[in-house]
Amino acid sequence: MTDVLDVLIAGAGTAGILTAARLIHDKPELNIALIEKEQIPGGRIRSVSEEHNLWGYGLSHISKDLVQYWDQTLKLDPESVDISEANVAPLNRIGVLAAAKISELDVNDWFSKKGARAIGGGAAARDWKSIDALSESMASGKKKEQSFQVAWNGTRKSPAGIVIQHMAASFGIPDVWSSSTQALLFRAQQFSSDLMVGDWNAPLETLISRIKNHEHADYHDDCTIIGASYQTEEKHWIVSTRGGTFAAKTLIVAQAPWDALKWLPKSYWPTDLLQLAIKTKPTSVVILSELLEPECMGQVDLPQVTLIPAEGVQIYLLPSGELCYQATIDFETSLQAPDVGKAVRRLKRARKKLKSAVPNLESTGEHIALLSVGWAQPMGFTDQRMRPKMDPKNLNSETLMFCGDAYGSSLSGDQNIIESSLSIAHSLSNSQDQELTTVSSNEQEAGEDER
Repeated sequence: MTDVLDVLIAGAGTAGILTAARLIHDKPELNIALIEKEQIPGGRIRSVSEEHNLWGYGLSHISKDLVQYWDQTLKLDPESVDISEANVAPLNRIGVLAAAKISELDVNDWFSKKGARAIGGGAAARDWKSIDALSESMASGKKKEQSFQVAWNGTRKSPAGIVIQHMAASFGIPDVWSSSTQALLFRAQQFSSDLMVGDWNAPLETLISRIKNHEHADYHDDCTIIGASYQTEEKHWIVSTRGGTFAAKTLIVAQAPWDALKWLPKSYWPTDLLQLAIKTKPTSVVILSELLEPECMGQVDLPQVTLIPAEGVQIYLLPSGELCYQATIDFETSLQAPDVGKAVRRLKRARKKLKSAVPNLESTGEHIALLSVGWAQPMGFTDQRMRPKMDPKNLNSETLMFCGDAYGSSLSGDQNIIESSLSIAHSLSNSQDQELTTVSSNEQEAGEDER
């Protein structure tokens, strides 16, 4: 164990990396360590690493606000690359694969009658008026927050109900019938207009290099945390990992709560956050990843997202050339091996159908993963009542802080990353001149109500 650090950040996903970069700029004298359980950083937005035989997850679409925050964090160093190095582009091409043919939609038409027709045919398009009526009533404030099943008079077998279930899987909702209506409509709107895709490796490597090269900061990978405890008399944390033991005055948890619960004892958690972490479950995603052959990159023209309704599978084509087949399932289901096996078979059938529809598609490698994803905020009606309590000001203390998409009062996980990162940087550096003006939580919620 080395000397006592000022700050230890547990998790080198987007939130942990951005927070570390902000701290070394705002308070360069702080002794900081960033640790990551994987061999490469990036969390859900990482791309394939042939060097480490690690694959991406196809979850690399992020909001415009987070792209802006990331870019401004990069520009804290004038000599740094900017976000354009990531080949950032709007997520605007959506495809539906049926009858061996891909029908393409503009993303603005996705959550609409036109999108319903592409997925479910004429019957779904006619039935979509009930969804439009629900959206209008929620926007006007005529309906109070309640579950989707209660708010909408449709049924699981109605044409629009079947279509919206397929759509919802694309933005992290495995079961619309247990979802909060407000959360569902917000996620649909965000998916249809606010997401960006890119190859984030260069920006990630830039910030990691900045941390490694800083005089008082360091980065350690392959450091799965085994346990943590606060030493009251010494006034610092002891965090044991497979890569060594760290001591720090302040511990920043930059992991999803269901991951951090494995090593951070419940006695240290803020009460409201602990209740949310215990009572809610993440969404699970079964993923099959492949890498397009180099000669296919310029020949195969696939949408960024392709939905195969017959299999309940979404296919993401990443700028890095990764092709990721995803089946979004309920967390409890993911704990049962037979159900995961069924999801894998769906993915393989989807791959076969895609290659039949696109004969010149050639790929290499195959990687299958089961991932509990933090980007899916708790979606249930009762869960939404707890969101206002997730303001970083209510969660963080002098010795224990939380940052990431699950820690915040917004329905947008990316907005929670920004707000929690800025809150920590401000708290630890006492800085009064944060360079980014972001949408406040109240403004964000007002926007959600308008939608």
